[in-house]
Amino acid sequence: MKRVVLDTNIVISSALGGTLEIILDQWVAEAFVVVITSEILDEYLQVLNSWRR
Repeated sequence: MKRVVLDTNIVISSALGGTLEIILDQWVAEAFVVVITSEILDEYLQVLNSWRR
């Protein structure tokens, strides 16, 4: 199975329903496995939290 690291821009765009939502759909369909570190997760959360302000 493919292993991928998702760029923060991809995650945010997909989470907000952007045209890259297909990437999240493929992840849910288990087309690949996301590899993540705590630092990457922190970055995702920081960016998502900045949208809530």
